[in-house]
Amino acid sequence: MKKPVAPELGARIKARRVLLRLSQTRLAEEVTKRGIKLSQQNVNSIESGLVARPRALPEIAAVLGTTIAHLTDGAPVAGGPSREVNPGSSSLVVNMDALNRQFDRSLFPLAEPTSEGHMIMAGGLKSERVGQFDAVYPFTLLMRGGWMSPAIETGDQIFVDPSLPVRINGDCVFIHEQADATLLVAVGRLIGISPDRWRIRQFTPLKDIDLPRHRWSRAFPIRLIARVSM
Repeated sequence: MKKPVAPELGARIKARRVLLRLSQTRLAEEVTKRGIKLSQQNVNSIESGLVARPRALPEIAAVLGTTIAHLTDGAPVAGGPSREVNPGSSSLVVNMDALNRQFDRSLFPLAEPTSEGHMIMAGGLKSERVGQFDAVYPFTLLMRGGWMSPAIETGDQIFVDPSLPVRINGDCVFIHEQADATLLVAVGRLIGISPDRWRIRQFTPLKDIDLPRHRWSRAFPIRLIARVSM
């Protein structure tokens, strides 16, 4: 049996993959789409620590939504949501009452997502309530639609903290006030910022999207994603 040469690297890649609930096969497929051929067997060897520095490491980090420094040295991933993996379960077990006591805003309901992967604020939320999203107080949203799966699933409760800055590689909520004064919501992983655009990543299907900042003027980091075990 071969002796592991990079056990910590392999363990971090596996932990990140499990956190996103990606199979080894899916990870290999997404890396291959980026131009570096990788098989499930290759991923298994890497996660077993048998490869010192995989040639596909930049692509693996990109698919896993993290950095090379995190995978190789354990450097923290700035702006990532605070989550824990519950061993033996695909769900994050949480005490919803305790969590909700930390957030003095009620849960904002969301309508069915549009074909573009956005959600519309339900319940007649109009411009007189837009000011709530400029405040420093946290609020919560209920995820609708599967475009952020496996990082965020339909039914997950998203805890948003407007007092914190958005950061690259962090999951964020973006809000656009439409002409009729209703609010359009986009959820994605922030992978780039320019003076005029947010670049976000959505996972299912995996694609990158540019949101014009003059329309999507409000961007808030996701502090926690609560998944309730059934």
